[in-house]
Order: sequence, then structure tokens, then C-alpha cells
Amino acid sequence: MNKALFTIATCFLFTTASFAQSANEIAKKVHDLPTGNTSSYTVSLTLVDKNGKSRNREIVSYFMKDGNTDKTVIVFKSPRDVAGISYLTYDYPDKADGSTVDSDSWIYLPAMKKVRRVSGSSKDDDFQGTDFTYDDLGTRSLTKDNFAILGEEKVNGADCWILEAKAKDSKAKVSRRVTWVDKKTYVTRKGEYYDKQNRLQKTLTCENIKQVKGYWSTQKMTMTNVQSNHKTIYEIKDLQYDEKVNESFFTVSALERELVK
Repeated sequence: MNKALFTIATCFLFTTASFAQSANEIAKKVHDLPTGNTSSYTVSLTLVDKNGKSRNREIVSYFMKDGNTDKTVIVFKSPRDVAGISYLTYDYPDKADGSTVDSDSWIYLPAMKKVRRVSGSSKDDDFQGTDFTYDDLGTRSLTKDNFAILGEEKVNGADCWILEAKAKDSKAKVSRRVTWVDKKTYVTRKGEYYDKQNRLQKTLTCENIKQVKGYWSTQKMTMTNVQSNHKTIYEIKDLQYDEKVNESFFTVSALERELVK
């Protein structure tokens, strides 16, 4: 190889490596965005089918940090046919060697008076008829994806990186996720989700992004399944950070006894 070609090849390899490293750094900053030691809020869920018919649901969510473990519990308040359904998840940090520690998740179904564990293979399933998955409700481990920067673009006036997260598991129902990450805040501005055949399946739009007690918070998200023409609008109300929450809510026993209110 002549000197000129060697120089070009070296520059290409260096640029590619730097680009990949930057993608990983961005992904980590998105993953590690501060969320407070506790939070609580009410969510108004609106499900809209392909004919424009809508159904409304209300849930409450509680979050707390317990050492290095993030605990989240969600319970449906209305309507009557889903009231009492609750979901508990424990998200753990990766091990020191970088290996993944799968989250623990449980769901309680009042009609069955029974708690069942949500397996890792079910994390890409839709959550209770919405267009959000179980995985969307938790914290996805960085080690499950390969990251790349696809480019840069403005979203509603904000300069963003276009960040791709490609699933390492070839059997994953969501093969890759593409998000537009705000360069200043590392908050996601919008997203695209692709199925096993790498076809666009869902789009995410994020609105009403602002700081609450110093924490960047997205208070309205719309997930649209472009294949089924169904969408879910997720609006957060009464958001509170770093206020006392009932620690007993974050147990399987609390789900079974329907104590989470």
C-alpha cells in the first residue's frame, strides 16, 4: 500500500473508531440522565385505533432508588376492566466486567388474583394493549445494543444526534431503535422502532419537555404503530421528584395484596 492510501485508510479507521466511541458515550449519557431518588406521577393514556376511536386509561407510577437498584411500580386506576392491574420492575446496574444483569419484573392481574413474572423474552411485548412495550417502561441495558451515529438533524429547533441502537440478539422483536438525542440535554426528541425484518414499525414523538426540580422531563409522548395505524398518547401529570414515597409499594407482596394506590 502506498503512503497516500495508507494515510487515507488510517484516517478512515481512526474516524470510524472515534465515531463509534462517541455513539457509546452519547448512549451512556442518555441512559444515565438524572431522575431523582424518587418520583411519582399520574399518567393519562389515550389509545386510538385505526378508525379514530379512542379509549382512555389512567395509571399512577412510583419510582425509587434502592442502593444501585431502580424500582418502579405502575398500577392502572381506570377504567374498571383494567383497574388494579399493576407492574413492578427492578432494574440493576451492569456488572463490573460489563456483563448484563437482567431486570426482574412482575405483573399482577386482579381477575386471576395472581402475580406472574415477566420473562426477558416478553419485554418486547406490548404493555396491556398500549403501543409501549415492557422494555419501554424499564431501563434497557446498554450492553444489549451496538450503537452508531447516523447523522445530525434539528428537531423542533434543537440540534440532535441521530443515534442508532441495534439489538445484539438476532431474535429480538425490535431489531433496532433510532432516536434523535438533544445535543445540549441528552433528552430524546423523537424515535423510530424497527421490526425483525428491519421495517419501520413505530414512531415516537416527544413534547412538553422541560425541567422539573432541575430534572429534564418529557411529559407527553405519542407512540404510533405505523403498521397497524394504532397509537398511544402518554401524558404525565402531577409529576413530583425527591418526595417521600411508600417503600412498601415496591414489593411483590404489595401487588398481591393490591396495596399500591
